[in-house]
Amino acid sequence: MIREMRADDLPSVVALHRKCLTNSVLARFGERFLHVLYRSYLESGVSVNLVVEDEGMVKAFISVTTDLDGQSAYTFERYAWRLARALLPAILRRPWLVYRAVESFRYRKKAGLPGVEAEMLFIAVEPELRKRGVATDLIGEALRRMAARGVREVKVSTDRDNAPVNALLARLGFAVRREFTFHGKRMNLHTARLTPRGEVIR
Repeated sequence: MIREMRADDLPSVVALHRKCLTNSVLARFGERFLHVLYRSYLESGVSVNLVVEDEGMVKAFISVTTDLDGQSAYTFERYAWRLARALLPAILRRPWLVYRAVESFRYRKKAGLPGVEAEMLFIAVEPELRKRGVATDLIGEALRRMAARGVREVKVSTDRDNAPVNALLARLGFAVRREFTFHGKRMNLHTARLTPRGEVIR
């Protein structure tokens, strides 16, 4: 069952992020950091956050935003101090994370596209539910909700070497717009244009 993410889902969402998105730099920033980050998504008013619940457990989630600049501004205006405090233990254990944190601030510039403010941020699915269409359903529902808010083009960045995710996006009608380097990895920047009903225009 797909439903909107709630505040009481955050521990499960954070655990899924760390378990499934192991290549995500943010996962290395720790549970407290991720908890604050996702709380800001829930509160900002410019994000769509959904979970898949199965037998009372959160088994998958997706977070997208209709306005990345607005989401980033809200997060840092309202939660900058909490994020810094949450990040400090991770930096004390791994000082090199300072560089990663600084580079993360450059993401919007590196992945920016004129006129495209909407972005799919994170999606994670428990391994036992993969290859069952869960990710496809989550993305489809997120796109419908974004389109209902007026979004007509959306972007998403992926690791160029993540073949399954790149193949999934291609099947859904996303196209690679360009490549860029982020945290030392080559990334694909995909985009898709949407109908008012949230269908991808192929």
